[in-house]
Amino acid sequence: MKIDDVLKGKRDHEQIAFLRKKAEMLEAKLAGLRIQLGEQREVRDMIRESIAAADPFPRVPWSAPAKADSQVHAVFSYGDWHTGAIIKASEIEGINAFNWKIQQRRIHHIVSKEIEWISTQRNGYRIDDATVFGLADWVSGNIHKELSTTNEFPVPEAAVKAGMLLGEVLVQIAAHFEKLTYVGINADNHGRLDLKPQFKQKATNSWSYVVHAIARAYTAKLPNLEFVESEGIKIIHRIAQHNFLVEHGDTIRGWAGLPFYGMARMKGKEATRRMKLEMEAWRTQKNKLKQELGFDYYFIGHFHQENIIDEIYVNGSLTGTDEFDHGCGRFAKPCQVAMLVHPKHGIFNWVPFRAV
Repeated sequence: MKIDDVLKGKRDHEQIAFLRKKAEMLEAKLAGLRIQLGEQREVRDMIRESIAAADPFPRVPWSAPAKADSQVHAVFSYGDWHTGAIIKASEIEGINAFNWKIQQRRIHHIVSKEIEWISTQRNGYRIDDATVFGLADWVSGNIHKELSTTNEFPVPEAAVKAGMLLGEVLVQIAAHFEKLTYVGINADNHGRLDLKPQFKQKATNSWSYVVHAIARAYTAKLPNLEFVESEGIKIIHRIAQHNFLVEHGDTIRGWAGLPFYGMARMKGKEATRRMKLEMEAWRTQKNKLKQELGFDYYFIGHFHQENIIDEIYVNGSLTGTDEFDHGCGRFAKPCQVAMLVHPKHGIFNWVPFRAV
């Protein structure tokens, strides 16, 4: 439809001139957004194409215990790395410090301890396969002015560093399992490209999308790695006969300064709507929707403090206490969480792996 057709009717010349100018401004804005989106995709593709895939580590042999009957699944959760952020000890009474060098040391320490833990668990359980939940907020980002002015390096560089580091972690873990599945959340908080939170295309309009593109390219030679990325804010992933509802967690709203009420409320809302969908399709599909929509556990990051609340499993962060936490009187040790999942009994051996 042409603009002249829209403008037909009882309008004077001034109104028509105004509407034409407004339409031109909107068309220019739309063209600018298209150029910006194209630039983001071009940067992503150029970075991904420039990355040389890492060679897999030699597989580490192991023997299952004689009495092991059920296949137990290992789960590792990583996220809230905030690559590029700087936390100065002098600003928070020496409680914590964080930068790129500390970040690398912390995650490699955690991964080494997790591998030792798996070796110990294999004395009693058969653990062939593992899943990694990537809960995003990989970069510090520019969502606040204080971040854009204090970050250690620009966000594109942070995304490259985070993607390469994530790739290194996956290469290291993959050597210890027959199959490794990576389930990555793209929709997050600190990685978003718009200052205002969004819901449409949130998973692609984020630096986490670039981080995952880099990690995928870096791990392309791993024959036992399956890479799964969420196209939306949430994803259901099945592990050892149990469904996990996974998201970053920034859509959860707290109450009176406490996030736990918001977590429980979000879990209840999700359970209610998925139950309604199951009931509506029960006559024709019966149990099919239980596998696709229902969930047994709710897994999130974002809140930086590891915890278990009514089968809501919260991962920690690599940063630990920052200036905002310090100002609010909060404390959290740098931490990432791992666990085992039994096909009959579900989650057990939930372990926070902390670093200094």
